[in-house]
Amino acid sequence: MEEISRYMNSYLSNNKHDYNSLYTCFTNFNYLLSTIPDHLNPIIKMISLNYFGLTCLKLGTYSAIENPKEMLIKAADAFTNATILAEEHDDPLLPLWSGFILFNQARNYKSLCLLDSSLKTNYNWRKVFSEAIDKRKIWTKNPYQLPTVIQEGLSTEYIYAKLERILCAEVDTQNNITEKFPYAIDEDFIQETKKEYQEWRVDPNQFRVRLSKNVDISWGKIEERFTK
Repeated sequence: MEEISRYMNSYLSNNKHDYNSLYTCFTNFNYLLSTIPDHLNPIIKMISLNYFGLTCLKLGTYSAIENPKEMLIKAADAFTNATILAEEHDDPLLPLWSGFILFNQARNYKSLCLLDSSLKTNYNWRKVFSEAIDKRKIWTKNPYQLPTVIQEGLSTEYIYAKLERILCAEVDTQNNITEKFPYAIDEDFIQETKKEYQEWRVDPNQFRVRLSKNVDISWGKIEERFTK
């Protein structure tokens, strides 16, 4: 928990270019994962793998790092192992950890493919993004009577993932989507997301969720790109 707290503090830090804490997280998570006994609660290992992956992902996108590809591959391995544990232990009616970890993996795969286009076959970020969105959609329809702010947080995470997927889309010079691959998105996907965003936006509870600001920022970017 100490390393997760350290990661979150570095993530929320006003100085986004101070990576000293992240390097400390990387070293400590790496040691922690090598010493976790097999009999320990697998949820602890899954969470540790997820945050180790997030640490590697952030370090791998840091311009001053010597070998970003190696760091992103470490992240990919960590997220893959975390996903295996999530699939074993998640509630299928509320696949919480799968939805988070797959989203992190999709962003990591995208960074890897931008760094080296030859990796697109092995690191299919579109497929993983689609899987993450599907998991998060289940969150919005789960049968449990969760506290309002938690349910609104899950709905916000779902919307955010769809908006980020749109922002990852390949476009031409007129900002028309040009994706023709498996798991590609199209205009229908954008319109569906727009409707979901508008419904989410009128709910007064969404303002209680910290991520809501990021959702509005992402939607603003989409409007700039795709609204003629």
